[in-house]
Amino acid sequence: MVHVSGAFSSGRGTLVGPIAITRRVALVIPVLALAACSTDSTTPSGADASTDQSIGLASVANELDLIAQYDAAIAQFPQLATTLSPLRDQHRAHLSALGTPEVTGSSSPLGTRPASPQAALTQLAGAEKQAALQRLSDCLIATDEDVARTLALISASEASHVAVLVGS
Repeated sequence: MVHVSGAFSSGRGTLVGPIAITRRVALVIPVLALAACSTDSTTPSGADASTDQSIGLASVANELDLIAQYDAAIAQFPQLATTLSPLRDQHRAHLSALGTPEVTGSSSPLGTRPASPQAALTQLAGAEKQAALQRLSDCLIATDEDVARTLALISASEASHVAVLVGS
């Protein structure tokens, strides 16, 4: 549970004091973005299709990178496999949702190797947060309604991964 302090204005007045944001609330917020990501266009034009294709390729590359990071963390800290394997497998499902066949192996990620299991969880949480924000941003510029919806759902999934990793 996260506590936020400060004054907030609403139509009924100002709320002052701590506000508790539970994990459930934090997980629902990205899903609400789905409404913001819907578009009126069902058949994108050539330029719009190119934008969606570029977004899709970048999303696939990011999912492959996340899978590689999970594989590396599991290899380095086998005790985290119970927590990390289901999250990694969801990224494989994301690839499928993006129209890419499931992968069985992944390349080694670039970057520093975490020194401890907790550091690995923190590093993965940061990567998940960045990915969730990027998918959310991408869904706002996607021109195809199905692409936007898929990106919003992937963003919500990745945001939920952050909560799991931080809570571990």
